[in-house]
Amino acid sequence: DFTDYRQFLNKYVENKKNQNYRWSYQTWALKLGLKNNTSILKILNGQRDAGSDIQQKISKFFNFDTQEDEYFKSLIKLSKSQKESVRNLVSDPSLRKKLKTLARDKVEEKIFSTFSHWINMAIRQSTKIKKFDFSIEKLRSKLLIEVPILKIEASLKNLDELGLIKLTGENGKQKWVKSDFGIKTSDDIMSKSIRKYHHNMLYLTKAAIDEVPVKDRELSSITFAMKQKDIKNAKKFLREMEEEFCKIFDVKKNDADQIYQLNIQLFPITKF
Repeated sequence: DFTDYRQFLNKYVENKKNQNYRWSYQTWALKLGLKNNTSILKILNGQRDAGSDIQQKISKFFNFDTQEDEYFKSLIKLSKSQKESVRNLVSDPSLRKKLKTLARDKVEEKIFSTFSHWINMAIRQSTKIKKFDFSIEKLRSKLLIEVPILKIEASLKNLDELGLIKLTGENGKQKWVKSDFGIKTSDDIMSKSIRKYHHNMLYLTKAAIDEVPVKDRELSSITFAMKQKDIKNAKKFLREMEEEFCKIFDVKKNDADQIYQLNIQLFPITKF
């Protein structure tokens, strides 16, 4: 549930202090196999990052399984990369591979800002369209809602700078290739750009009702009663369902013939 390994460690410290007022950093350091608490305090305070030796000691202390250990190491590597540019971060093959399942709220806000407008996602996915005409004018004519050419040009530039697509060719005859670096925010992240993105998705949904033939879309709703305590499991179920849906229907090769948007909405409509 954490996207910053220091927050995880500090939360552990907070819990231990609440449980036992006699708990100390020195006691924990000894249990970790350290001679004193100097190193762990510097890590907790952000004065240094955990080295490989302390990484192993922490993983052993918390009894991490293989997946948890890899995730923890990825968080540390991500922390060390924060001062690098986003482009360098996403172009690191070994880190990029691990970050495919890592929540992205620690990646700079510029990425989220770029994706706050739906056109960016459409451009990225258009690389999978079979025999697609990559001219900006052609792309513009194929969008559900009219978008200014300048907006499309700006989107292409941002996506290229972030390493999320690769532009080839000269101006006016450019083609783009989608990178394999995915974007996924952490669950329930509060971000102005992410909220803007969801507003845009709702706007697209309203447009689809009028512009897309019924045979080419599926918009449905159901009103039902449930227990508030089950909302966490319900959200988890929907997220897993989205992932399974994409595994089945998302085109892996460049032979798609349409770009679709899936929105799943679940929220209370009463105040009991």
